[in-house]
Amino acid sequence: MLIPKTRMLLQTQVQKVIGYFNQPRIEEITNANIMYRGGVHGINTADISFSRLRGKVVIINYWATWCPPCVAEMPSFQELYEAYKNNDEVVFLFLTDDNIQKVSDFLRKHQYSLPVYSDNGTAFSNLNPQSIPTTYIANRKGEIKVKKTGSVQWNSKKVYNIITELLAD
Repeated sequence: MLIPKTRMLLQTQVQKVIGYFNQPRIEEITNANIMYRGGVHGINTADISFSRLRGKVVIINYWATWCPPCVAEMPSFQELYEAYKNNDEVVFLFLTDDNIQKVSDFLRKHQYSLPVYSDNGTAFSNLNPQSIPTTYIANRKGEIKVKKTGSVQWNSKKVYNIITELLAD
């Protein structure tokens, strides 16, 4: 338990189990909308202008490479992303303020193709997550309909149903 690499592995495994019970749901979240101004710099993808998000279902995840709950939910996010990556109506934004080289190494090591963007805290500053991981899902109008903190199993029937419902709006 005292060796940092062992501690991270153990914490990540515990967070994966927790993620199966920590499922998201659609709810009314007041004063939380996507601001379509600005953009972010892509780490493993092209930069994106937020104006491009208009009319789409948007999944925003704040995370870091050093965060066990973040690392625990990444495999399920990768699977969810794979299911929707060719759907132009769903956009994924994985935001981090980690060192770019560290993020690139992490993505390469785990063979993740998730679109990760560098965020200095100004992107979607009105959302103001208090901890990581925090994930938001917005409908086509830019209204945040899901806010979930902590590790989640994102590749689940419940999440697919949420996205389907938001796409139908």
